[in-house]
Amino acid sequence: MKGCKRAAAVLLVALIPLPAMAQRVVEHAEWRAIFDSAGVTGTIAVRRVGDSLTHVFDPTRAARGFIPASTFKIPNSLIAVELGIVADEHQYYPVTWPRQAIESWNREHTFRTAFKYSVVPVYQILAREVGEARYTEWLDRLQYGNRRPTGGVDHFWLDGDLRISAFQQLDFLQRLVRLELPSSERSQRLVIGMMLNEADACHILRAKTGLVGVSATRKVDPVGWWVGWVETDTATTLFALNIEINGPNDSAQRQRVARSVLRSLGALPARPCRA
Repeated sequence: MKGCKRAAAVLLVALIPLPAMAQRVVEHAEWRAIFDSAGVTGTIAVRRVGDSLTHVFDPTRAARGFIPASTFKIPNSLIAVELGIVADEHQYYPVTWPRQAIESWNREHTFRTAFKYSVVPVYQILAREVGEARYTEWLDRLQYGNRRPTGGVDHFWLDGDLRISAFQQLDFLQRLVRLELPSSERSQRLVIGMMLNEADACHILRAKTGLVGVSATRKVDPVGWWVGWVETDTATTLFALNIEINGPNDSAQRQRVARSVLRSLGALPARPCRA
């Protein structure tokens, strides 16, 4: 991939206590304009792999745990493959569940497309096979969030007790990028492959969305996530964004905000690259 210019405006350096370790944090107050322009409230944390410096907007929110929603499909997929519940990304799932409101869920899927389209019924099938006891063991091994898979074995990541912060998302993703999670290299590489969003001559973007919308029946705060990393020939840059979801149009702003922030740091190309 071609090299990409990188730059960052540093406003304030502080020490923020994180669950696993203390990180040197650069707070970017100027990113508020990006969130305001999109009409949303939230946080984003960005870190180059191997760097102890984390760039962040709203470090207080970035340290707060939220329900992971479909970003949990990253560790969930790893666990399912590692336990042998899923053979590979081509494993086939016919429609065996009731009709869903999201149309893309009402068709057969492979494991890869179930990940891509966040097909909850497929992952609920897997979750019931994993079981709460094995989730408890694996979340502890993976050091994932607050490590609490309680509140319903097939929906705890949607409205149960599991919580993870933006800072914790970065810590987890960094270990995945480096193939340092306590699982086989094959399982980690398979999940990394399924996270591919886009690629050109300049960069590769791997990411996963997560969403809990506004609903009176929810026991959790509505939240929208976008987490992942950008690979270039000079660096791999992790990011974790979450925003408040207050209306039907807010979820569409996740990528807009994150991409603007990543471009401001030079981590994402300002325009498509050509070979």
